[in-house]
Parts: sequence; structure tokens; C-alpha cells
Amino acid sequence: MTGEWIEIKARGRPEAKDEAVKCLMDAGSPGVLEEELSDKKPARCTAYIRPEERKALRRLEEALSAIGWTFTTSRYRDRDWSIAWRSGIRPVRLSFRGSSLVVKPTWRRARKAPGDVVVEIDPSMAFGTGGHPTTRLCLRAILRLLKTGSLRPAPSVLDIGTGTGVLAIAAKKLGAGRCTGVDTDPVALKVARKNARLNRARVVVSSKPVEEVPGTFDLIVANIVSNVLKRLAPVIVKKMRPAGLVILSGILTEEAASVVDACAKAGLKSLKRYDSGEWCSLILGKTFL
Repeated sequence: MTGEWIEIKARGRPEAKDEAVKCLMDAGSPGVLEEELSDKKPARCTAYIRPEERKALRRLEEALSAIGWTFTTSRYRDRDWSIAWRSGIRPVRLSFRGSSLVVKPTWRRARKAPGDVVVEIDPSMAFGTGGHPTTRLCLRAILRLLKTGSLRPAPSVLDIGTGTGVLAIAAKKLGAGRCTGVDTDPVALKVARKNARLNRARVVVSSKPVEEVPGTFDLIVANIVSNVLKRLAPVIVKKMRPAGLVILSGILTEEAASVVDACAKAGLKSLKRYDSGEWCSLILGKTFL
């Protein structure tokens, strides 16, 4: 898309960045560029809307002000937004004990070393390129669990809230057996299926509720907001095999204790925790083990 745009430069509290991104998307921006800054500095985002959507700026001002953010605007002409948005997504490399997982967008090149497992993702409008801390935490945990033999060979994997399918696809390419990704968003389902084909990964992508997905699983991954994770905890326990493990992410560090408590009530014990800035992920198993 080219032509005339209104460029929005927003800044504010790092812990409210995800809310700010949602506000900018709701205002009509087809995507948001997020700048990587220190946790101690204000977070910054850049978005673009068409001039005819100028009326949305008043609502945007109110929404951002409510979370402690501000913004400035300027005219921007002849900008190909799709290219600008893509330029902010870079390959991610995670290594463990001589094995490396590389997650890259389809339009970028990444140097491949012997033994690298490469996952190519075209995110379209779905969540999950490997760059967000919550996704990186999940990918790191999947890599470690599959490479340390913490699970039985070729473990079955269920990815709840699969988005682009990146976690299920990565698990499959790292040696997992039966892999299923579920989501309620029609866009995510379409994108996940496309990415599975792109990577030649046999991943079942389903719109079924978690409760209706057939079978039980050795590894369940869920990168969702904390409130949903707490609600799903009893369901997750029912979908686990006796010696199975769970990776939960999308958890703000200040919310971790409440997630652990909810999981404990459902029969899950927290075994390990990984942190990245304001985010953390948990690895859990059934308490009777």
C-alpha cells in the first residue's frame, strides 16, 4: 500500500506496550512497529493510518492516555507500509547443547549452519514470529525439552492458541511426533495452515475447543494471557499424558504467582521458570509424579 498516511509515533510505559499496540491497531493501523529499548526507558511504537481515518485519533488519544501513553502525528507520503512493517521482523536464533533453532520471516535470509533447524514464518495478521519475548521463551523451552530427553521420543504436542503455528511447527521440525495447533481466530487458522505447508510440517490445525481435541499429549504449550491460562488449567490437565509436561507463557512476572496457584489447584506443579524482562514462562508437570 502506498500513498498518503498519518504517521503516529507513540511512547509510554514499557509494561503497557501490548495494550498500546492493540489501541493503535484498533485505530486502523494495519500493523505496528515496536522499537526494542531498555526496560528502563519508555517504549516506542510507530503506526500508520489513512487520512480518512483521522477521526479515530481522538479515541486513540483517550485510549492511550488511560494507560499512560502519548503520541504525536505527522504526514507521511509514498510509504509502502507492508514493507515497513516487515522490516521490523528479524530472524531469531536459539541454541542449546550444539543444536540451534532458527525462526525467520519468509522475506529475510538467515545464515544456516550445519545442524540448524530452520522454521520459516509468514505471519500475515496472526501473532507469532519468534521475536516477542513470550514466543522466544516458549521456543527455548521446547528446544531444551526435546533435546534433553525430558519427554519420550517423538512426543505428541498440543499448541493452544497457535497463532501463526510457529510453536507447533518448531516442535515438529525438532523431532516431535503428532502435533496439533488450535485457535479460535479464523485468520490465525488460515495462516497456521499455510505456514505448516510452507515448512512441510505435518501439523493438524483445528478450530475445535481444547476439550474436543482427540487424544492426550506428551507436551502442551499455551502462549496466551494469564487469565485464560488460569481458566484452562483444569482442561490442560485432562489433555496431558501421565508423564506429560506443560509450557505456559504470555505471563507477566507480577502475575506468575497467581498462575502457579491456579495450576496447583488443577493438579499441576511448577517445575521450572524462565524470565525475559517483564515476561516469564513456566514448565509444569502433574503433581502426582
